[in-house]
Amino acid sequence: ALLDARRSLLDLGGEALGALDRTRAIAEVLPGLLGADGPRTYLVALQTSAELRGTGGLLGEWTLARVDGGRVELDPLAPLTGIAAGPAVRVPTAFAARYGHVNADRLLANANVDPDLATTADVVLDQFASRTGVRPAGLVLLDPFGLQALLEALDVTLTLPSAAAEGAGIPATLPAAAFAEFATVGVYDALGEGRDAEREALQAALATEALTAVLTRPWDGPRVASAVLAAARGRHLQVHSTDRDERAALATVPTGGDLAGALG
Repeated sequence: ALLDARRSLLDLGGEALGALDRTRAIAEVLPGLLGADGPRTYLVALQTSAELRGTGGLLGEWTLARVDGGRVELDPLAPLTGIAAGPAVRVPTAFAARYGHVNADRLLANANVDPDLATTADVVLDQFASRTGVRPAGLVLLDPFGLQALLEALDVTLTLPSAAAEGAGIPATLPAAAFAEFATVGVYDALGEGRDAEREALQAALATEALTAVLTRPWDGPRVASAVLAAARGRHLQVHSTDRDERAALATVPTGGDLAGALG
């Protein structure tokens, strides 16, 4: 029994030291990630679980988040599916062999077919830069469940556009706890076949309000940190930086989204 207790204590000590090392690594790069060294622009893409991809879901709406000294500004959301296919970008040989049949090297809707974020992010960012002329400093992936976790941590209740609610049985407000179910099921029940334009407008408005609330409201550190960790462990939130040191630090925590055996 004493030997078992000693082993358990050593295991706990090792876990604690590992957590301290990860915390130290993130703390060192966090100011840069938040724009302390100058403005940063990140591509924030919302994944939908309704159509699966390697990193979690189809890349639907996107926005550019501009971070400067901890302040965040968001561009209006737009559909990534609206960005037409273009010339193929350079990808690893293994990636081309595995995913060439779905045009993952030139079609943003299929760029995230590989589950390893380090592999996928380069393809997504290269395609985005070649289509728009903007080269983001990183990629943030969020799905409805990740957004809900953050909204709940901030006690957010969303207000839905009144025009969308007319005749569709859509509530005027949406509590954080109901966000994911509404975004993945409810909006399709209310605005189904033949109402695609209305549904897409409502989804964009809902996502914009949710993201704005998450990125601009004051954070209760422990609650938000707990929500981020829970979302990251389920791969509902993933973060990639083009900076090598920041990427290495992110890889030590679940938000990094990197998997063993990434394609070379």
